[in-house]
Amino acid sequence: MDFKFVLFFIQTAAITTAHVITIKNNCPFTIWPGIQGNPGHGHLENGGFSLGSHKTHTINTSRDWAGRIWGRTKCSGQGKCETGDCGNKIKCNGAGGVPPVSLAEMKFSGSDGLDFYDVSLVDGYNLPIRMLPTGQFSYTKRGKYDCKAAGCVADLNSMCPSELAVKTGSGVVACKSACERFNTDTYCCRGAHKTPATCKSSSWPKNYPAFFKKACPDAYSYAYDDTTSTFTCRGNPSTKYDVIFCPRHSSSSVLTLEFSHFVLSPGPVPEFERFTYLVNRRKQFSTKRRRHVPLRPACPASLDNRHAQSSTVMWLYLIRSYIYWYLRKVIKWFLRQTTKLCELQRICYAQPVGARRTLNVERSLRDSNRPQIRGLLTVLDARASDRSFYLGRSILIPNAVSTITRVKRIDQCEYERFNNALGQCVNNIWSYMQLVEEIKTSAAIQYDCTNDVHEKSLLLLWDELMPNDRLENRVTKQWQDIGFQGDDPKTDFRGMGTLGLDNLVYFASKYTHLARRALSHSMHPIHGYAFAIVGINLTSMALGLVVDGSAKTHFYNKRNAPEYEDFNEFYCYLFWKFDKFWLDAKPKDLMEFAIHRKQFETTIRQTLENIDTVFLIDVPNDNTTDVLNR
Repeated sequence: MDFKFVLFFIQTAAITTAHVITIKNNCPFTIWPGIQGNPGHGHLENGGFSLGSHKTHTINTSRDWAGRIWGRTKCSGQGKCETGDCGNKIKCNGAGGVPPVSLAEMKFSGSDGLDFYDVSLVDGYNLPIRMLPTGQFSYTKRGKYDCKAAGCVADLNSMCPSELAVKTGSGVVACKSACERFNTDTYCCRGAHKTPATCKSSSWPKNYPAFFKKACPDAYSYAYDDTTSTFTCRGNPSTKYDVIFCPRHSSSSVLTLEFSHFVLSPGPVPEFERFTYLVNRRKQFSTKRRRHVPLRPACPASLDNRHAQSSTVMWLYLIRSYIYWYLRKVIKWFLRQTTKLCELQRICYAQPVGARRTLNVERSLRDSNRPQIRGLLTVLDARASDRSFYLGRSILIPNAVSTITRVKRIDQCEYERFNNALGQCVNNIWSYMQLVEEIKTSAAIQYDCTNDVHEKSLLLLWDELMPNDRLENRVTKQWQDIGFQGDDPKTDFRGMGTLGLDNLVYFASKYTHLARRALSHSMHPIHGYAFAIVGINLTSMALGLVVDGSAKTHFYNKRNAPEYEDFNEFYCYLFWKFDKFWLDAKPKDLMEFAIHRKQFETTIRQTLENIDTVFLIDVPNDNTTDVLNR
């Protein structure tokens, strides 16, 4: 059976012999990235270029390239930059950035074939920056520094010690390192202090690296900080990396602050910052609900009218948002006075455990204008984005609850009751956020036929689905019997990477009887479908539902905080329901797949809109199979 027309569901990826670096500017202003190759390596893009706000630029490198990337700010047409200047020129052509400057450093195909990368503040700081692998890479040990994000997302300029601050008329624009500022052997790790044993920041007159490390634990703070700052990843011929300036973790404009800074930042939020936060919330609201309708040809006058209408709608949104913002404060104050409970307490006490409570807690926290709480959310968002929330939640959750309790001035008599309810919500919210990052990362990892783990998983899939048929060869037409489109399944995983394989193997291993039943249905001569290809497509659907937040009701209603296995269970439910949906529809042929796939996704999304939804596979755990009635 020819299933090639189903391939439009699977993304294709160009195969190159180079690493790919994508530089992203998330800053609200233009930056000028500078690039300097190590000795013997080229200076990519002639060493620099201009990059507008929210723009990206992709660069192909050799597999063994080594060098550094930094961001320059406020460069003139002649190339003179306020920070990060490389000699009054846009194209640095081998010149390095003048400190202080935040650096992303990398060496591809280094020792043992690993890619090494880090973010360094040894030369000071000027911009938040992050570097992470995003595609076609392989984990080695899945440790803390294995294929994880390196970076400094904190706004160090706003908290820089006065003696290190670089100031202009617009305020602090950079933060010097101690070496740059004082130029002594002690601070610069030279002379009698040139070894790791003799250059310890804890013995310095003032431990400046501790300040940098506290705010940015995943970045180099001084010369011999490599044991806690160097990241590695096993690259492939075309591994993809992102270098992101001003990486964002939440809807607010606040950058990362550690817990100790929350209560140290009293006072009201500046009006402009509140306005920016409010506009960002409105953008999220309108984007989530906007229905995309194709534009028809229109005359210029009609276009002018549309622009005028859009401008009017925007101002109406802003006016309504301001009214809502201040009216909400009045209502909250009134309820606080009458009930003696804050909004979070009212939610946690009045609403049952599950999605209703968790979603309302999440909304309340996101809508808060308290700088301490907004800073707290940024820290938690950063941990989830770095995929480190799971490991640190035993500390993060109590600290988060304690911070919220202090800020909200909750009575100690109510603390234990409130602590349990809020802690569960915090666990659910940021476990879900980390789950999103986990599955996106897994989807970006390309199938590698030289990776024993990948190969064993693929062979296990065959053994679970076809226990009575021996696989003749690794590359064989037999793979088409379980719905792959060719002789080698690896090409079908290009769109969803190892996530698609993980899902199929989990379904076939955990719910073997359901998987074999679905496989038998897929072989029907008229109403059949390509089992594996459809399975990979359902991975794409499940990924989309989780990433856009539609699946929150299901995951928040489960008894445990969301983790990777819960996504596998969610996928199994979708496959099980789709198989039944397909059988009930009795399509004429596979050409109707796209129609029924869309209808199925619409049905799932409508079900997830019910606040009490939780998906469960409610069938007996047996090994029976049945065949579609002919």
